[in-house]
Amino acid sequence: MSTGDFQGKQFAEREVAAKVLEQYDIAHARVFYRYVMGGGGLDIHYGVFRCAEDGVYAASKETNSRLLTALDWMAPIGGGSAVLDLGSGHGGLSHALLQRFEGTRVLGANISPAQNEMNVSEARVLGVGGRMEVQQLDFNNGLPAEWAQRFSHVISCEVLCHAASKPALLGELHRALKPGGGLAFTDIMGADGADEKALKDFTDRNATTKMARPSEYRQILKAAGFVDVSFVDLSTHLLLYFENMVSQIHEHRAEMEAEGVPAGYLEAWLTSLTQRVDIQRSHAVFAWGIFMCRKPGPLF
Repeated sequence: MSTGDFQGKQFAEREVAAKVLEQYDIAHARVFYRYVMGGGGLDIHYGVFRCAEDGVYAASKETNSRLLTALDWMAPIGGGSAVLDLGSGHGGLSHALLQRFEGTRVLGANISPAQNEMNVSEARVLGVGGRMEVQQLDFNNGLPAEWAQRFSHVISCEVLCHAASKPALLGELHRALKPGGGLAFTDIMGADGADEKALKDFTDRNATTKMARPSEYRQILKAAGFVDVSFVDLSTHLLLYFENMVSQIHEHRAEMEAEGVPAGYLEAWLTSLTQRVDIQRSHAVFAWGIFMCRKPGPLF
């Protein structure tokens, strides 16, 4: 069985979607991410630490909170807002948005059928399922034509790194937004000036093409027609998060193996993450943070 090991590879645009499914949709991969990045929760993304004692669960929740605030800054979120959560995964960000902003509706678009099922199930448990729709989508094939100017907001968390063409996808998101609509997203990137070879431990474990840089995203967003483009650099949190991922593997290895995660899969990740900690500590080659911007148009 494939274990999502992409060592020595960087994928062509046409290959990325299949490799994303390989990375996230296999049963043991879902178990791994739930423990190592989610801390038992549904938020499978990097985190912001409010104190040294925070773990991956609390840090990921803090990312959700700040990302939602950033989106609200760009265009006020209200009862009539229609939000696209691009790459909605297990739905943690969608659920947080629906709980925080009453009356808002969310469409979660995501490539993984298994994740989508978990998203819908958890939304029902939380009582927000009636305001949420989930659609299976490979955004590398473009967004549906009928989505033109459908959404007041677009939000996305650690997803654009899997885009075959970032300029094409951001152009599609611009098309999907209503005039004046807001966009906020996080992504893992290479730091400006980082050599692609230095990022190898990440691309060996993740379905990506070339990693973007913060300055590159600013240029792409402006070229796509967005205004008020800004970036909150949270890269300083990455080292602590990488270290916490290593700790999660050590602390929960027995549970993960009991739930079907192969020992070889865990060893490969442990090697990769240990290297990632070392290179981030010594050279800070990875960057991460929140981008926010607007489509030109009125606030209301």
